[in-house]
Formats: sequence, structure tokens, C-alpha cells
Amino acid sequence: MCLFFETIKVSNGEICNLSFHQKRVAEHAEVELLSYIKSHVVIPALGVHKLRITYSTKSIESHSIDLYLSKKVESLKIVVDNRIDYHKKYTDRTCFTDLMRGSEGCDDILIIKGGSVTDISFANIIFFDGRRWITSNSPLLEGTCRARLIEQNIITAQQIVVEDLKVYSKFMIINAMLDFDVRRAVEYCIDGDDVISFYLPNSVQNGAFVLGY
Repeated sequence: MCLFFETIKVSNGEICNLSFHQKRVAEHAEVELLSYIKSHVVIPALGVHKLRITYSTKSIESHSIDLYLSKKVESLKIVVDNRIDYHKKYTDRTCFTDLMRGSEGCDDILIIKGGSVTDISFANIIFFDGRRWITSNSPLLEGTCRARLIEQNIITAQQIVVEDLKVYSKFMIINAMLDFDVRRAVEYCIDGDDVISFYLPNSVQNGAFVLGY
């Protein structure tokens, strides 16, 4: 049986952006997130938590809710995979774990498919061109945060090729747990042709540039 999952942010007792998660789920499954949450999930009143709901096309199988802990990421290895397919949020993430073996000591990977920039292993990525925030029009997964930001005209979708990485000045990682926040924008440089390193000024070392799951 093929299983999928949704990661939903819970902040101080509030379930965040649930309608966008339900919209994505409804594209391939007949399950209702809100009714399940109301009857099965104990929502913590304080703090930021990560609610993970695992489901099939017909039913919700399980859930977990844990305190959200970010993972520090300071470098990305550019990797090419023209066959990778993750257009649904499958629980089977072997395609990413296989690619991560080639990260060569970097904290995560930036995946190129068909000459276009797509995503990192756990999130969409957006780039700043000096005026606008741009997201790839060919992501591996159309994230819920990405969809909402496009709808709100905060970011614009267009093709991003590898050569563009040398033109943009900043990037930001976005997903259900990491919303758009200019304080998280990261200036970067490319070491050689395949490693993106971040500038981390001493004045903001204490968390402003922390990216995480």
C-alpha cells in the first residue's frame, strides 16, 4: 500500500494553514484532516510542534506530534538527478536518502532535474533577484507554503537554471514549518561549481539563518 504524509505546523495551539494541506491531500486521497485531528490529536497549547499525519488514498493510518527542533544547515551540495520523481509527499523518501550519500560532507543537497533547479531534500527554495522572490516552476513537490505564497503574490514561479544561481543574491528555505520571513534570507556564494556556502555574519549567528526540518 502506498502511503503519504503531511507535516503540519502547530503554533501555540493553532493548526496553521490547514486548508492548503487539505487541498493537497484531496488531489489523491479521500480523507478529511480536520475531522481526524479533532477526534484523535491532542494539540499542545504552547510552543511550536510538528504534526505528522500518515495516510493512504482511503484512510488516515497514524499520526505523531512532536516539539519542533530545527536542524542547522550551512552548505548545500548541487546534485543532478534527471529521473527523480517526488510529485506526491510519499513516506518512501529513498530517492532523497540515495542522493544525500553524494552530499560530500555538505549539510543538504540542491537537486537539479532537466537543467532546472528544483528543491532541497526537505523543502522548497526561493531566490531573491534584487526585486522579487522567485521559486522554481518545476519543483519536485509543490509545497503548501509555496502554494500559499504564490497565491498571495509574495513569490513568483519561473524557470531557474543552474547559471541563475550566480545571479541571485539571496535564498530562503520554505516549507510548512518554515514560513516566509526576510530575517531568514541567506546570502550565499558558490564554491567551485557545485557547493553553495552561506554567509553567516556574526551579528546574526544566533538563529536568524538557521534552516531546518
